Amino acid sequence: MSLRIQTLLVGLVWASTFSTVFAQAGSENPDSTLPGWLQNPTYKVRNLSTDDGLPNNTFLTGLQASDGYLWFGGYGGLVRFDGVHFDVFNESTEPLMDNDGVYALHEDSKSRLWIGTQGGGCLVYDGGSFQNLISDSTWDKVNFYAITGDNQDGLWFATERGILYYYAGQITTFPALDFFASINLSETRLTVDAKDNLWIGTNGNGLFRYDGTVLHTFSDSVIPDPRIYALLTTEEGTVWATSQNEIHAFNTQGALIETIAEEEGQPTIMRGIRVGESGDLWLGGLDGVSRRYRGQWRRVVNQKGKYLHQVSNMFFDHQGSLWATTFNTGIWQIAPSKFINYPFLSTVPSGDVMTVMPFQDSVLFGAEKGLWRLDAEGVHHLEDTQEYMIKFLFQDAQDQLLLGTYDGLYLYQEGAVREIGPELGLGDGRIRDMLIRDGETWIGTRSGLYVWDGDSVRIPDFLQPLAKTFVLSIMEDATGNVWISANSQGLFRWDGQRLEQFTYADGLGSEVIFRMIQDKSGAIWMGTSDGLTRYLNGEFTNLGLEHGFPEEIVFQPTLDAEDRLWLIGQFHVWGADIDKFNQVADGKSLSLSGLTILNRTDGLLSGETSGVAQVAWDDHHHLYVGTPLGVSILDVNQTFEQPTPQVLLDRVVCELETHYGSSVDLPPGNRRMDIYYTAIDYLGAQALRFRYRLDGFDNYWQEVGDERIAKYTNLPPGDYTFQLQVLKKDLTWTEPITLLSVYQEPFFYQTNIFILLVGLAVIAIFYSAYITRIRILRAVNQRLEATVVERTEVITQQKESLIRQSADLQSGIRYAQRIQEALLPNRMAITEHLPETFVFYKPKEGVSGDFYWLEVVGDTIYLAVADCTGHGVPGAIMSMLGHTLLTQIVVQDRVLDPADILERLHERTVQQLHQENSEFDVPDGMDVALVAINLTENILHFAGAKRPLVYLKNRELELIKGNRRSIGGMLEGSSRSFSTVTLDLYQVDQFFLFSDGYTDQYGGPKNKKFKSKALYALFEEIADQPILEQRDRLEQVFEEWKWDEEQIDDVLVVGVKLDSIGSKWKQPKQSDTVTSKSVEP
Repeated sequence: MSLRIQTLLVGLVWASTFSTVFAQAGSENPDSTLPGWLQNPTYKVRNLSTDDGLPNNTFLTGLQASDGYLWFGGYGGLVRFDGVHFDVFNESTEPLMDNDGVYALHEDSKSRLWIGTQGGGCLVYDGGSFQNLISDSTWDKVNFYAITGDNQDGLWFATERGILYYYAGQITTFPALDFFASINLSETRLTVDAKDNLWIGTNGNGLFRYDGTVLHTFSDSVIPDPRIYALLTTEEGTVWATSQNEIHAFNTQGALIETIAEEEGQPTIMRGIRVGESGDLWLGGLDGVSRRYRGQWRRVVNQKGKYLHQVSNMFFDHQGSLWATTFNTGIWQIAPSKFINYPFLSTVPSGDVMTVMPFQDSVLFGAEKGLWRLDAEGVHHLEDTQEYMIKFLFQDAQDQLLLGTYDGLYLYQEGAVREIGPELGLGDGRIRDMLIRDGETWIGTRSGLYVWDGDSVRIPDFLQPLAKTFVLSIMEDATGNVWISANSQGLFRWDGQRLEQFTYADGLGSEVIFRMIQDKSGAIWMGTSDGLTRYLNGEFTNLGLEHGFPEEIVFQPTLDAEDRLWLIGQFHVWGADIDKFNQVADGKSLSLSGLTILNRTDGLLSGETSGVAQVAWDDHHHLYVGTPLGVSILDVNQTFEQPTPQVLLDRVVCELETHYGSSVDLPPGNRRMDIYYTAIDYLGAQALRFRYRLDGFDNYWQEVGDERIAKYTNLPPGDYTFQLQVLKKDLTWTEPITLLSVYQEPFFYQTNIFILLVGLAVIAIFYSAYITRIRILRAVNQRLEATVVERTEVITQQKESLIRQSADLQSGIRYAQRIQEALLPNRMAITEHLPETFVFYKPKEGVSGDFYWLEVVGDTIYLAVADCTGHGVPGAIMSMLGHTLLTQIVVQDRVLDPADILERLHERTVQQLHQENSEFDVPDGMDVALVAINLTENILHFAGAKRPLVYLKNRELELIKGNRRSIGGMLEGSSRSFSTVTLDLYQVDQFFLFSDGYTDQYGGPKNKKFKSKALYALFEEIADQPILEQRDRLEQVFEEWKWDEEQIDDVLVVGVKLDSIGSKWKQPKQSDTVTSKSVEP
């Protein structure tokens, strides 16, 4: 037995701020060539009531003002609506409103809102405030039931005292209309036609037309029922009038054009009438809202089958929504939908629609509990299928319909289901996808991938790696490759020879790939749990939120006939030309522009899709998308306009004062300003997001989500402009819109005049103090001059004495410098034994605490670099001591091992400075690097006292640290231990000895020490340069580093190349060796 879902205005409530239903009605722009099920587009319907903030559920009238706001009037007062917030005006908030009742609303050509009230006359709302422009005592306390305007900016009113006319501030009554002062006009309707005729519809006295001279009536033969409930003048000039059971159309001369009476489904007591864009009639009455299309009436109902009823009035807004006011159910919005919806699962617990497939002259839907068919007669639940969870519909090579279910594979034929899955051996039988290739059917399941040849099922050897794998989808590309996506295992490709796997490591953005499609260029597009992935020319490119996607998940990509790529997400359907996706994937654009994004606000059934489901296309460019409640059908060739929301400034509240308009002057000392703004979009108001900036105060845009108020405190004096932007549906911001100019007035003490006066006063005070001070100083100077003259002679004598002493001191330093230079080896002596040698020697003062020493004993060349405590004269004294002691130890005492030499040097230094006696506080000493080059044995010995040896071997830098002990000093007594390190000469291309003055020098861009690491790098840099150029480069780098900083210590660097020393040394007989000798005293 089939279940028929009738194509009435049926819908479903979704969870949002407002109670909302989906509804179906006749097509706005029908195409008779389309199947019947595509000629019933959906309308979204939402109901607003006291639960949403309305003061009452009874409303009598409504309109949309030119600024975009919706206004409604009823027994709870006057209500303004921006799509999110209700502002209520009644006798408790507005002094001019003597009663909460509002009967009529009308906006004139000056954008003023005229309000006909119950017992309070007629009020006008203009620029944020209420006025009473009709203050005559005759009219200011009466009921105003109806208002309409003529073509001369005049207004007609129906009141409890008759009909009156208002123009240019004057009230006029006409004798021809005196009749209406004697009847009840409480339900009277007024309209003015294109010829300025006034039409008056009464409840019980019939219809009238007043041409400015004569009042015309209509006979019972024209309008049998004297109860006129609604009047409407169309843009074409037709006047429509409704009674209890009839609808009449007239021309401007009063001639009857058409009568519609007692048609099937026609509503009764029709108090609301409107004409849609395609000329179809919308009626609202006791039975609700109905639409007449091609002579047939269709009604709006909610998901429980209840009609929207007891309509009091209706109007269209600028976005095409029909708004209906009712007597007891609040306000209703009937909005156009981009989708055609069939919510056939809303009354049957059949779960999500998981797969869609056009089949013969219908469309089939596989759901969690059965198979459904949509055809010209409606939606049918196919018999005997309700027990199957259908995940995939498939038409095989013989045009047989196969049902891939979670219980196996079934054949549906002639209304019967035949089970063929278990006998094939498909593992657990839970089928996810199917593919025909080379006459065989590939079947992807939750437990592996199988191949069915029509007789039996097997897992070929090449698919064995996918055994027990959860297969999500299968696709064959244009070159015959089969692509298989596996849950959390990435992507596989079978090229006929081998099975290749792709994962994160290969560039996939996600290893959960739901469905795939190939475009004309050969690119493969994949919907994943983390966006969209393109595979082209061996490379994966991933697109997602950062490129303008409205959400992260893409369940399925699909292409339409115009080469537009559409993506199915969890809550959105979005798409654009595939070239735009390629531009982003190729790096030519940062984000997608011009995206069409559709969601709940556009009519997507239940506001979400069925997840990992199969969508489908028909031959009419319609996309079928499964949802938890049925199917949504999208005509992708329709116009997808995304108009910019109309932005409005509501009011500005400064402490206790409210301002309206586009500018505001804040008084001095104003501490707070609240700016209320909004944007008009009645199809998706709750999704709007804002950001604002007070130019002149804010440095950045303030993103505030859906908040519609900006708060500022303690603004400095000055001029500001308030700008607003709205985030559009395509996730781009509108151009900045300036809504408000703000001027914060200063206190007098904050003005430029006050600041100038204060500045002048301060200058005058300082000038006066200056003059007084000058006078005092002159008197003091006169007294001091005598004292200065007296003492100048004494100072001159002292100066001459100091000059003589300074000259003597400088002479002594120069003499000491000559002595020190005489002790140091000269250039000739060095190059005689070490031809390739440089010395970079830069004392901090005239004499230095650093020295170098050279002696030759037999075939051994001794070279030392020493850094003595201190610099200047004290350092020079220590250096001369060290130089003398080294010569005595090596030349006279014949101590030849470097470790022994340093040990003996330490002992002699301690003795000479009496450091073994604790009575003397002499911590002076020296750090020494000493090498001995034996030309006979072709070896180099090194010992160091806190100084290293740096040498280069095959352009590789090596470092031998000295012992962590100095020569001399009182720490740890007088005991020292030094070690000798021995190197074969062939191991050393060049070596460097140096003090710490170079590395400790401050400089560079951050004024830091040069440090050893930088010096070692510099040694490597200069190693290939001639020896003298090495010295020049060291000096250049030092000066550039130091720049204008003071030199902090003496600097000494000695570099020696060994290429030209003595005879060519022998190659080692065995392995490279470095030997060490430790000397203990």
